[in-house]
Amino acid sequence: MKKCILLLATYFVATTLYGQTIPSNRISTWSETGYGDSIPEPGNIVDVMNFGAVADGIADDYAAVNAAINSLGGMQGVVYFPPGIYKIGASINLPDSVVLRGASSDSTHLKFDLQGAVGNCINITGSISGPFDTIVAAFRGTSHISVLDPLPYQPGMYLELMEDNGSWDTQPVSWADNSVGQIVKIVSITPSGVGAALETQSPIRADYGSGWGTNARIRIINPAREVGIECLQISRADSVHTGVCFNIYFNYAVHCWIRGVESSKSIGSHVEIDASSRITVTGSYFHHAYEYDGASTHGYGITLFNHTGECRVENNIMKHLRHSFSFQAGANGNVNAYNYSLEPNRSEVPADAGADISMHGHFPFANLFEGNIVQTIQIDQTWGPSGPYNTFFRNRAELYGILMSSGTVESNEQHFVGNEVTSTVIFTGNYILAGTGHIEFGNMIRGVLTPAGTTPLTESSYYLTAAPGFWGSTASWPSIGIPNSPGSGTNPAKARYLAGASMTVCREDFTTGIPAILPSQNVYSISPNPIKQELNIYSSGQNKESVEIYCHDISGRLVFIKAITLNPGRNEINLNSSVKLQNGIYLLTITSENIIQKLKLIKQE
Repeated sequence: MKKCILLLATYFVATTLYGQTIPSNRISTWSETGYGDSIPEPGNIVDVMNFGAVADGIADDYAAVNAAINSLGGMQGVVYFPPGIYKIGASINLPDSVVLRGASSDSTHLKFDLQGAVGNCINITGSISGPFDTIVAAFRGTSHISVLDPLPYQPGMYLELMEDNGSWDTQPVSWADNSVGQIVKIVSITPSGVGAALETQSPIRADYGSGWGTNARIRIINPAREVGIECLQISRADSVHTGVCFNIYFNYAVHCWIRGVESSKSIGSHVEIDASSRITVTGSYFHHAYEYDGASTHGYGITLFNHTGECRVENNIMKHLRHSFSFQAGANGNVNAYNYSLEPNRSEVPADAGADISMHGHFPFANLFEGNIVQTIQIDQTWGPSGPYNTFFRNRAELYGILMSSGTVESNEQHFVGNEVTSTVIFTGNYILAGTGHIEFGNMIRGVLTPAGTTPLTESSYYLTAAPGFWGSTASWPSIGIPNSPGSGTNPAKARYLAGASMTVCREDFTTGIPAILPSQNVYSISPNPIKQELNIYSSGQNKESVEIYCHDISGRLVFIKAITLNPGRNEINLNSSVKLQNGIYLLTITSENIIQKLKLIKQE
């Protein structure tokens, strides 16, 4: 059996990233999505407790949080939240290069209470820096925008490329004007005839001035950048029926991230990404809302909107939402992969018929959905058609299946490859397509290969060359789609949910705020370290001190909390029988009135 598993894994890894099932002219450069390079680890760390935060869930800590952010003076840095509940009474606006970091999503909770005001909990927003400039041309698959006057532009600038909606727009509405577009970065400028060619970092994903739209143009933007939110929980304590309210809002933002975050009880989308690029959302848990009627994105999880592109949403858990993932208004070139979504809920009957993956109209195109385990996938016509080349690859739909709605303009040229639809209960397990020009291959629909004879499927991924770093020992990779048995595979997000421990995954190498220790203060250490059975903490001071000890594993899961008095010298910590440390690395946080100290603990038997 082990030999068979090894051969199967070798077969998958040996296949090429881009095979022949989907022609190369119908796919995008999905490998170049998300934050990109390794997410930074700023050395400048400030602790909100040093700015007057109380963290009792009662006092308003907004002023302390804002003061901590301002203390960074526009420089790169981390605002650290030790374990506690932080009531925050107003929206937080994050400037460039600021990271909000907690101890873990189990122990650090930002509880926003805006007293019924319309607004978002956290804003990461850039700005528009220049007027529109009509372009000469920009063609799909190239990396050039032709302009008549190159003088306003310089390498390193970001541009918003857009055009008026074309005849495809069967549901015109002002908030979806100019849906087709792209956020691009200039890397060089080359004289060309009477004007110049602006070379872009990423390929252009639409033919501007074609049938998709008219009046193609660009403008300079100054995006927010290098902002992160990690290792904490966010919730909204007050509810507003009217108005648009998100828990986290990105607008004109690039190279930002969310990881290891739990977001609960939102009004609108938990995360809204608008006219942005290269955003990563990973290892997080989004669940529940106040309303599920869909108005102002009520009940939505993560929404990619307004030609947002090149974002990567992977390894997340989504629960009890109307739409876990909504792609709308020209979102293009994004990757949504290896997520798990369960318990869909909407206000209409049947309540579980909301699509986890919702292509919601106004021409989202060229997005990749890979390795997800969800209940229902739908390309609907609520706001008109979707654009072409959306790729559904090796996903499983466990409830209503894969559904397309028909309209006066169809959502043509989609890709359905290697998916599983597993339910055999009446009215569920559907595979209903509309439109023309689709590519279908190797889908297992209620155990039947669809279309017949479409095998073997040689591609493993359309954005990876090997199993993702978060895969671990979950299962063989890929585990969904032929030749795997339908319904047998899983992904790390589902495995994490079923394990019932921490729902989020924070980074393994993070550091937190450690104020300088004065000579008069106690300094703590662990000896021996690694430990086998007993945990001994040594105090260098002359006075005993009442402390609280928090222990987290490397994924950020809270293992135990213990209140104790530490005496000078050796202190044996008695762990009750319910605490069983497995071999591995842990982070001990020792908090007192005077200091917060972090210690690495290694358990090795």
